[in-house]
Amino acid sequence: MQILNNMGERKDRIANPTGYIRAECQRLGGGADREADAKIRRTIGWINKQAGLKEELRYCDVAGPLSQLEAQQGGRVLHNVCEKAAEIRDPAGYIMGAVRRIKGEEKPELDDKVKSTIRWWNTHGGLQQPLDYNSILVPLSQLETRDALYILAG
Repeated sequence: MQILNNMGERKDRIANPTGYIRAECQRLGGGADREADAKIRRTIGWINKQAGLKEELRYCDVAGPLSQLEAQQGGRVLHNVCEKAAEIRDPAGYIMGAVRRIKGEEKPELDDKVKSTIRWWNTHGGLQQPLDYNSILVPLSQLETRDALYILAG
């Protein structure tokens, strides 16, 4: 509950609550290891500068889904983004779709308590910006419900 208490106490100073939640998920084991995460971050930066995407690819939108793949698979997905940059209108959506196809599964599900806590933060929490459900779905789904609620508890 400390993480969420921290979020609640510092909500006016947390400019990116979605990023805060994602970082805490990673710290608790719901995200990529640091080395893989750094490689994803560098590759996305390179893609944004060099590939000529129509829309910038945001690390916070795709790090969680990419962390679910083996490094080679994630690299292949990012390579495909480079090759098809001119055709891709929504690079984050393209990556999330590719990850779902590779994993052979639908969107991960969150416990109803976790969903309602996210809704509460977005409706009543007074955050500087709402939590982006799609960006925190994967990292939160990798945690036990109690740990996800611990992060969100405020």
